[in-house]
Amino acid sequence: MRNMAVTAVGHLGVSVFTEKNPSDAEWSEMLDVVRKADLSKFRGISFSDGGAPNSAQRKMMNELIKGHSVPSVVITASTVVRGIVTAMSWFNPSMKAYAPDQLDDALRHLNVGESEFGIIKLEVRKLAMKLGNKPLACLPRNL
Repeated sequence: MRNMAVTAVGHLGVSVFTEKNPSDAEWSEMLDVVRKADLSKFRGISFSDGGAPNSAQRKMMNELIKGHSVPSVVITASTVVRGIVTAMSWFNPSMKAYAPDQLDDALRHLNVGESEFGIIKLEVRKLAMKLGNKPLACLPRNL
């Protein structure tokens, strides 16, 4: 069973985490998405039920983005994940956490056009299915 799934939709990296932290192999998939991106245009959105990168994985990401400020949001109902987002925002000030019912606000924060909302939501559903399609608290009800 996977703990994380990731894809890219244009210049937007999209990831979904279960309650468990990603394996190093899963995190490597995330790093691959970022490596292929134009960091001047790249943005990221993650949905998490509690799973998050560990300190070594966060360090790998920080080394990869090399000080670029990548606009990123995390959709979560977890206070633990919100704390991790705060820690990561020290290196990436444009990172912010949102509650699941604030998905549209989070996408606006990333300057995603409303015409793209449906495509992104479809990709999030596909990623959730890769994780076993079990109910995830981080996913909005209207997804």
